[in-house]
Amino acid sequence: MAGIPINSSHISGALGFVPAAKHDAALTGFSTAETPATNDNSARIATTAFVKLVVEALINAAPGALDTLNELAGALGNDPNFATTVTNLIATKAPLNNPALTGLPTAPTAAPGTNTTQVATTAFAQALASTLINGAPDTLDRFNKLAAAINNDPNFAATMATALGNRLRTDTAEQGLSAEHKTNGQANLGLGSAALAAIGTSGAKVPLLNGTNSWSGAQDFSSLVSITAASGGLEVGALGTANTPFIDFHSGAVPNDFDVRILASGGGGASGAGTLSVFADALRIEGRSSGVIDGTASVFTFRNTAPGFESRDEHQRYGNKRWATVATSEAETGASAGTNLSIRSYDDAGNLIGEVVNFNRASRVASFLVPIQSPGIAKYAATLAAARALRPTVAAVAVDAVVIAGRAAVNDGYGGTFAWTPGNQSANVTADTTSAIWVAPSFDLTGASGAYKRLAPHPGVIHADWFGAKADNSTDNLSAFNAAVAWAAFANVPQIHLSTGTYLTSAEITIGNGTSTMPSTVQGITFVGSGTPNFAGTTWVNYPSGKCTTVRRTGAGGSVFKIAGPLQGWGFIDLIADANEAADYGLHMTSAQFGYCRNFIVLRARVRGHHGMAYANAGGFTPSLLNVDSLRNVFENCHILLANVADAEGVLCDGTMSTNFCFSRYINLVICFQTARGIGIRLRNCDNMRFDDVQFLNAGITSPNIVFDYTGNAVWPASNYFYGVEFGNNAIPCENWGTPDVLARPNALSCVAETNGGRVMFPSLPNLVNGDFPRLEPGGIHALGQSGPLPETIMCVPQIAGMYRVSYYFFTQIAGTGGTYQLKVKSNNTTGIQTHSSALVGATGGYAQDSFMLYCGPDSNITYEFLWDAVTGSAQYGLVIAIERIY
Repeated sequence: MAGIPINSSHISGALGFVPAAKHDAALTGFSTAETPATNDNSARIATTAFVKLVVEALINAAPGALDTLNELAGALGNDPNFATTVTNLIATKAPLNNPALTGLPTAPTAAPGTNTTQVATTAFAQALASTLINGAPDTLDRFNKLAAAINNDPNFAATMATALGNRLRTDTAEQGLSAEHKTNGQANLGLGSAALAAIGTSGAKVPLLNGTNSWSGAQDFSSLVSITAASGGLEVGALGTANTPFIDFHSGAVPNDFDVRILASGGGGASGAGTLSVFADALRIEGRSSGVIDGTASVFTFRNTAPGFESRDEHQRYGNKRWATVATSEAETGASAGTNLSIRSYDDAGNLIGEVVNFNRASRVASFLVPIQSPGIAKYAATLAAARALRPTVAAVAVDAVVIAGRAAVNDGYGGTFAWTPGNQSANVTADTTSAIWVAPSFDLTGASGAYKRLAPHPGVIHADWFGAKADNSTDNLSAFNAAVAWAAFANVPQIHLSTGTYLTSAEITIGNGTSTMPSTVQGITFVGSGTPNFAGTTWVNYPSGKCTTVRRTGAGGSVFKIAGPLQGWGFIDLIADANEAADYGLHMTSAQFGYCRNFIVLRARVRGHHGMAYANAGGFTPSLLNVDSLRNVFENCHILLANVADAEGVLCDGTMSTNFCFSRYINLVICFQTARGIGIRLRNCDNMRFDDVQFLNAGITSPNIVFDYTGNAVWPASNYFYGVEFGNNAIPCENWGTPDVLARPNALSCVAETNGGRVMFPSLPNLVNGDFPRLEPGGIHALGQSGPLPETIMCVPQIAGMYRVSYYFFTQIAGTGGTYQLKVKSNNTTGIQTHSSALVGATGGYAQDSFMLYCGPDSNITYEFLWDAVTGSAQYGLVIAIERIY
């Protein structure tokens, strides 16, 4: 085939069609091609499908009336400058917001009385002004003219009223002028004092000079009145009419009715038969050589007497019987017959109050009979029965007191001083079941005729011993304590005091009577011991037992003290509650609020020292309560010694699914363990509890000091705070029971003391924020301007085994001409060496920084070494290393 020419006819014959030319091809028929993408902007052939897609994208679903350029041009008025035309047209219009109108714009005039945002025209303003002027004269048709008319006085009405009030009125006689007004008017008219007095013959009047002058009213004479006529005299009183004329003397600096009064009374047909009384604080009759009081009567009476008068027999008594020295007819114990002598006191009405001092003639013994806090006659009774047998001197008046040495026996703890209280005291006698406060007499044991009432040394305080309690470490005091609590509730007494010593009780002592549906009717009772209790039986076991108060359980189960809420107000101060490994709890609280405990020690409770809980559903009570949480309780300087029983607990704070033990505070709390397994503090359904200065002593290695218990509710405990804690040596500091929910708010722990061996050796628990870590350790490096390598040097000797984080930063301060730097840090442990090497840093400029973790066990140390490799020039660098304990 070589050498045979080939032309287009040969090719078309072979192909069966004539191929188009590559350049300026003229295609015929319905040629097709591949449709490009709509964003293609090249020289490729555009198919009809491509064109249609591009046009549809350009129209973009415009309405049929505006889907061509011709239609759009018509909509714009065929204006090629449509935007400019519209902008210029808008510029001629006023804006809706703050328009600045020109020329004389007009608007519809609003109807009179319109009070809206409608535009006000000048016509509307003129009409309103005309209504305001309302035909006033031209001289008063402007506000400034009216102001000038009243002298610009904003208080014109008050000014006029005051001015008119200072003018004398003639239309009434009841103007009510003050004394100052009258005095000024009198002076302005030139009137003397006589102008103020009426003319007459009696009373406060100007006497008639030509008549008989006599006065029935009081008259004051400012100067000496002299009667100079021979045998002249002064007569006082109405002749022939029974009356009590008197003469008053004023001699003191303080004005009063009189300082001394001489008063006449009585009398008859004979002259001198009346009685003359002198009323004065003291009466002195003086004579140059002697003074004599003489008369036919055997009794002289003085209204006021001063101490020092002498009385020689019963008939010679002074005052209105305030005091009297009398000869008594009481039986004598001596051999010689005769009379005794006593001093008696009387009230202002002359009624006998009682004897003060009695002198026995035969025995020559003086008896002082003034009772404590009670006027009257004091008697002594050795027992309660003897006291009941006594009868008051005057049954209707509180005049007597009795000193009772004891009830069943002398000095048995019941004794005290009781004052007779008249009236119906049956309610008090019935409520006081042990006669601790109220002692009814034998002639009426109901107290309806009166009773003897104990004179308490301090108001608002009762003593358990008055109710029969004995701190003798042998008597069962349960009934006495219950009686004291019952009386405190009945009489609203806030404190029950206890003596030093040990009180035994066979069952728990309860404050409050609340249930799961009824709030307590007993509130606000606090037990107060004597002395300050010591924490016996623990680390300080060698200290002697102090003078303090202990309440010790003897029966099994229950608690020493129980707070049966819901109630508010309770407490224990200076007291030891000894569960004696018999009671389950030292203190059992249910829905207890606003309690206060100080120097309160709980010993050897089998289950737990403090058991706090709350009833559920505050709305289920009768009456309905808003809150039945146990809250706002304060425990200050409280110690708890756990029983020698496995799993005994110190404190439990628990509520329910709907209520909490919350917003309470423990300050200076010590919990001491006696077994290898115990629990210090367990928080369950509670929040916002705060524990300050807590110490756990003698805790075993399996004893968790703090437990966050989520087994009952995965959201609580939450938001509880521990500040200043010393954990037991080698014990479990904290642990979770159950798993907290993601919605649970975290609890917090900070300021853990590690001085005495307690450690925080746990990774951070879920839902516990440990404010102590990371904790910066002593050591570390801070060196600047270094110009050479540093050999391996110990920079930290960790005191506690755990994980440590080392952070470093070094940099070139002054660039050298060559060489590199590198830092190496080592943890040297007995189990091996851990080494960390930094990146190389050029001495000509640069820095390196990093942080890494190291484990440091016992007897370990952390060293650093700074390497200097072929550094030239005057290079200097800075180095900073910090060491933190993570846990």
